[in-house]
Amino acid sequence: MSDIDAIGRQISDLRKSLLVTSGAGCGKTYRMVQRYTAIIEAGVDVTRIIAVTFTEKAAAELKDRVRARCREMMARTEGAERERWVRAARRLALAPVSTIHGLCGRLLREHALTAGIDPQFAQLDETQHDLLLRETVRTFHEQGPTEAELVAAKKNITGGFPLRIDSNSKIVEYLAMIGFYDLPLDYLETFNERVMAVTREQIRDAFQRRVPLQHMATVIVGGEPDS
Repeated sequence: MSDIDAIGRQISDLRKSLLVTSGAGCGKTYRMVQRYTAIIEAGVDVTRIIAVTFTEKAAAELKDRVRARCREMMARTEGAERERWVRAARRLALAPVSTIHGLCGRLLREHALTAGIDPQFAQLDETQHDLLLRETVRTFHEQGPTEAELVAAKKNITGGFPLRIDSNSKIVEYLAMIGFYDLPLDYLETFNERVMAVTREQIRDAFQRRVPLQHMATVIVGGEPDS
């Protein structure tokens, strides 16, 4: 049996999870379409199949390819089996094929009352996101954290500290750090005490000294939107 045949069997075996790793243009979307249509063939309605992509463009492409595959199967089959593919093609517009943001937005709208949010909320575009980010940083720069935020942060840091020194290797790493940065020898013993002593004023002062807003720049990590 060839490698291609083996992959085909793995894709159609819905009892097992399937992980496909490869570079761009190596057929991941093609395999995803195969897996998706295999699930349809097993009798699952498309509205119960969740497919998550990295971009909206990829989500639209995936739907188009699945729709084309459904039409191919409609031409090859008859009776109840053909009706299955007809129904899948018709209902594909309702299928949850989207980015992770789109999926989360859909779930929140369906359960808005439980989540306690306005079901008419809208996802921020890149410009709105950038403006909100800058406004949030500017407010923090001017005011520092709220008292509630400071308390929560201290609990998070001190509560997780024991896990940072729960092995000899981690302790050795801390000892190396203490020596490299010339920290006091009682650094580990007094860590939680010093964290709890930090004030809002100290944080605001440090942030204003270390984060000059006039030099703030937004960096997006990833490829071009159309790549």
